[in-house]
Amino acid sequence: MIDHRATGRYSRALFGLAEKAAALKQTDADLEAVCLLVEKHAEITNLVANSTISRPEKEDFISKILPPKTSSLVLHFIKILIKKKRFRELVAIQRHFRKLYEKQQGLQEVVAVTVETMSDANEKRLVEMLAKKLKAEIRLVKEVDPRIIGGLIVRFNGTEIDASYQSRLAEVKQKLKASIPR
Repeated sequence: MIDHRATGRYSRALFGLAEKAAALKQTDADLEAVCLLVEKHAEITNLVANSTISRPEKEDFISKILPPKTSSLVLHFIKILIKKKRFRELVAIQRHFRKLYEKQQGLQEVVAVTVETMSDANEKRLVEMLAKKLKAEIRLVKEVDPRIIGGLIVRFNGTEIDASYQSRLAEVKQKLKASIPR
């Protein structure tokens, strides 16, 4: 089970160190590369969690499998996670670190759900409108969900704007049910 308070603390600590070292971009890229590797090979996490293997052996193993250009900051951070038995939370820490980094860079991730792939013109208009409204550079993540029937759902910062036909039909259905005398 992931301890979200701990992942927040660890990611903020790493963010502070990376910012001090003027290595935010490098740290973000290194963390992403490490997490891709760990997600692709679940046995890495199992090996690091194995209590019969000594901590130095785990650290040595991790040092050998990480991409060659991984910064010493990220390598040291991962060794701390191993020492504190928090390696399983690495992916959650990376995601939180990415949010902090994007916020610092003035970048906002927005998920747009549509019934079919958006045209380039509609995508451009949506990004421009969101950038103006949110006062941030927008990184649009597009999802397709035929269940929404039509329209659009936009998600960002824990906010959801649902302008889908599915939700509109549900509202009409609810109003019709409420207006029928009993």
